[in-house]
Amino acid sequence: PIYGEWDWSIRPTRVHAHMDAAWDGSCTNALTIMAERPDGKIQAYGKIYTGTFEDCKLDFARECRNRNVRNFHIEKNPDKGMAAGELRRIPGFPTVRAYAESMNKDIKIVSFLKKYWQRIVWDPNTDPNYLNQVHDYRPGQDPRDAPDSASSLLRQAFYRGGGVLMSAISAVDIALWDITGKKYGLPVSKLIGGKFRDKIPAYCSVLMPGTKEE
Repeated sequence: PIYGEWDWSIRPTRVHAHMDAAWDGSCTNALTIMAERPDGKIQAYGKIYTGTFEDCKLDFARECRNRNVRNFHIEKNPDKGMAAGELRRIPGFPTVRAYAESMNKDIKIVSFLKKYWQRIVWDPNTDPNYLNQVHDYRPGQDPRDAPDSASSLLRQAFYRGGGVLMSAISAVDIALWDITGKKYGLPVSKLIGGKFRDKIPAYCSVLMPGTKEE
């Protein structure tokens, strides 16, 4: 990795953080903080925590305050959705931006972390355990929290691709889930954590049907 001192002159609105954490149980949690510098490089800082979200949330707040984070990104799946609510209750916490994640982790890491790797300048104070998790990542293996968090933040905060590219990535992602489901004889809903609802609302902007039933 490339190391360099943190540029404290960057405006807070350009400083983003991401958390990959579990709500409970024995686990590790990853915090990633990044900001794009005027020279186009992305400065980064990462830290690994051992324990539950409740054990770590106040330190998340301290780290974000110390590095002038303005935007905090977190997935809005069931357990992280609860975490997002808890973070919003902490006085002075950055704006929490919850998002739905559907991209396969391997594709996300290859598409974003590896793609941006040469642009990333790591703060020398980055937790060695965080960078070890990044270096230990191998395609096809279940990625640890650090590479998942770093690639998620790059995608959410710094990616400027267009709709055509994202459509292509989405098509590959859907195809891989379909292949995996067929290999193991399971519906995709089982592979991504189980079914959460029995019906979904529909929206139609054109070709409106003639009747409600249609």
